[in-house]
Amino acid sequence: MKKIFLTIALLIVSGVIAIAQTSIQKSKMGPLMIMEGQWKGNGWVKSRDQQMHQFHQEEIIETKLDDLLITVHGQGFDADSNEKTYEAYGVLSYAPDEQQYIFNAYTMEGEYAQASATFKDNTLIWWFEIPHGTIQYEIKLTENQWIEDGYYISADKQKFPFFHMELQKE
Repeated sequence: MKKIFLTIALLIVSGVIAIAQTSIQKSKMGPLMIMEGQWKGNGWVKSRDQQMHQFHQEEIIETKLDDLLITVHGQGFDADSNEKTYEAYGVLSYAPDEQQYIFNAYTMEGEYAQASATFKDNTLIWWFEIPHGTIQYEIKLTENQWIEDGYYISADKQKFPFFHMELQKE
């Protein structure tokens, strides 16, 4: 009888913890729902040889699993040829155990990054480490505008811009 009572008690406690974690996740993800929708615009990216390339960008942002996840599907097209030059897919979530946002990003070239993220004052900042530095993106959001800048931050903390785009919500 003690084992049954203990098992039931453990199940109840586990359920309460799961509900509390889900509640925390939803409260942290709620402000990010401003991203949901279809976005289009233009930008530029600086290649490793410091050449500037103009592009058109499309982003489709959706919520999944009852607003616990945000998916980001982006495609970039060369401004002159309209050829697809970039495609990425990301999943943004909040990890209550780590008390931080996690952004997993994948590209059509097979690259992958597990990034950390913060969200404050309608600005999403996400970053990941690379050899000799950090790649960081800052996305400033309003209801209808998405402005994103990308930086390489060297080991000695110098910040070099290499990416900029401005999108409008459709």
